[in-house]
Amino acid sequence: MLLLLFAVSICFAAPNGENSALVVIDMQDYFTNRNGFQKKPENQKKVNQIISAQLAMIDQARKLNVPIILIEYDCKGCGTTNERIKKAIAKYPKVKVIKKDTDGMFEDHNRYKKELVKYLEKEKIGTLVITGANGGACVLESIVGAVTNKYEVVAVTEGIADFNYEDFIYPYENHYNKLSLRSIKEVSSVREANQALGPSKASAASAQKNKSENIR
Repeated sequence: MLLLLFAVSICFAAPNGENSALVVIDMQDYFTNRNGFQKKPENQKKVNQIISAQLAMIDQARKLNVPIILIEYDCKGCGTTNERIKKAIAKYPKVKVIKKDTDGMFEDHNRYKKELVKYLEKEKIGTLVITGANGGACVLESIVGAVTNKYEVVAVTEGIADFNYEDFIYPYENHYNKLSLRSIKEVSSVREANQALGPSKASAASAQKNKSENIR
């Protein structure tokens, strides 16, 4: 059932391309640990829950050959993406790791913006299925920047958290749908998000062609 839902693509009229990509923003241990709040049992549970949700989406993205983009904040001591996530994407050829040095990945003074945009153009990606941290900072700014740059956005609240509070905010619900931006769709669960990570029209056509040829 999960795979079937994953394969049904949301019908967006994305001007930048017909393909989707899963985006994981700033899931570096630095952001969960820097204030010491991760020691609280409830916060530990929330960290495990968000990573588990992201791993489920990564698994389905891999099955459908959907690009996965890891965004990592480039700052002193920030480190790299969580080891569980890196293990899940190991040896998957359609992974792109891109740094950023601003909150929003599309900000003009982000030194890595050109690299990101170039990759999205090359892969004909028009819809970004966004997860990560922190919900009220880097994720929010990245979503607004994506819409400004004419990308469609699916914000998966089960895959987004904000670690800037003593009690981590997770899931990060009912925030992005208040932005009144037409190109944002907020969904609350991995099951709903799976619909946005289906194969592109071109991939679906190619698969159908191969199927037809095999029947002959």
